Amino acid sequence: MNVLLVHPQINVIQSYSRGLGYIASVLKEGGHTVDYIMIEDLNYTAKLSQVIKNHKPEIIGFSLYSCQMNYIGPIIEDIKKYSDAFIVLGGIHPTVKPECILQISGADAIVRGEGEIALLELADTLQKKEDIRHIKNFWFKSGKEIIKNEMRPLIDLNGLPFPDKDIVDYQLLLDQSGGVNRFTFNRGCPFDCPYCSNKVLRDVYKKEISYCRSLNPKRAIEEIASDAAKFKFEKIFFDDDIITLDKKWFYEFFTLYKKYFKYPFYCNVRVGTIDANMVRLLKEAGAKGVAIGIEHGNEEFRKNILRRNITDKQIIDTLKLFEEHGIKDNYGQVMIGLPFENKELFLDTVRLCRLVNISYFKYIFYPYPATEFGELCEKNNWLPTQEYYMERKQAVIDYPDFKKADIQLCYDLFTGLVKFKFFPLKLPWIPTGLLLKFYNFLLKMVIPVESLLRRSLGRIKKYFICLIFKNGKITG
Repeated sequence: MNVLLVHPQINVIQSYSRGLGYIASVLKEGGHTVDYIMIEDLNYTAKLSQVIKNHKPEIIGFSLYSCQMNYIGPIIEDIKKYSDAFIVLGGIHPTVKPECILQISGADAIVRGEGEIALLELADTLQKKEDIRHIKNFWFKSGKEIIKNEMRPLIDLNGLPFPDKDIVDYQLLLDQSGGVNRFTFNRGCPFDCPYCSNKVLRDVYKKEISYCRSLNPKRAIEEIASDAAKFKFEKIFFDDDIITLDKKWFYEFFTLYKKYFKYPFYCNVRVGTIDANMVRLLKEAGAKGVAIGIEHGNEEFRKNILRRNITDKQIIDTLKLFEEHGIKDNYGQVMIGLPFENKELFLDTVRLCRLVNISYFKYIFYPYPATEFGELCEKNNWLPTQEYYMERKQAVIDYPDFKKADIQLCYDLFTGLVKFKFFPLKLPWIPTGLLLKFYNFLLKMVIPVESLLRRSLGRIKKYFICLIFKNGKITG
């Protein structure tokens, strides 16, 4: 069968979908034809329609995040005007909120959880013109009813082919990303953070002993070697949620990596899962930096609200450990606009981040469906106040003590407040909100001037270097 996999990038910066890559590989191994398209916004409907009319797919699959659901309905309605393809919705949102099938009138089914084998069975069954309504992992529309099938067992990751990267111009994507190649070798996370979908995904597979699985280290090394033989790239980012969690896997993988590759790399680690010996191996293997989840700078808030039992001292000591071993290009992940947060608590995040010499990935909190915080926000009507928005960058929720305008202000100010440590974060005679607005005004003036000075100094430096080393010789 002809299958078209659609990767919407609306609200998401992800140039290649590893999940769709796996599905493409499995479908191709099963004898099916696969095309792949990325759509960046609603203006891409013309491009999408041309691809569909040219390739005439019999199945069209979408991989979707929650922040894309408001956009996808019109796209599918348009497809139904000129194609009778069977349309499947997959990805994180349909998995945790399968009732969404009723919201998208043109969708024929949703696939929950891991879609590789389920999509293959669907394609095989449709090709044979047999009854599809029994296929596991699928919910199907049947008139006004929904057929809800049970989940199939979890996939053995080592039995899957490598993700198909021939369905896109992968070299172009690497070049556009600055030569950074990304890999993920495990699925799942054992922690129960109330804002994260990982626990919900585990609950979908509640009959399984362990949702958390990894490629064996040798297989992971083979995948990197396969890419190295086909593509040119300069660095690697390992996107595994916590690559330091399974110590046996960690030591075997990075010992092999050190032996076979020289690519500098970055990875995600969790405070409390790393020690000096592990850091030493990371350095020997070529680590340039790590990303750690700080999430929030108030220790009590982090412990009691986010259920991350990690102290400020542990965060500071962990980052110091990496610096001591020469791994210095490190990042902290922080969230702004969490339930029960306010401007004063936000400033605690700034205070902690001023104590460590790292860069930051900053995000505005968004309540994911079926998560603990998602249900809390739904119960209290702390939900987005507009239909279309840029998730993680645009504040769309009003809390009683933290309005969306203040959340956006804090998000916009965060980097500047951490950088300019001489800005006092509290003045006894100025309310916090007024102080933040003043800093916002000040930074809008300071940052452009600073940027201009840097460019000017750079030009002056080049000018004098040219004078001193004219024609490659030092002039008198």
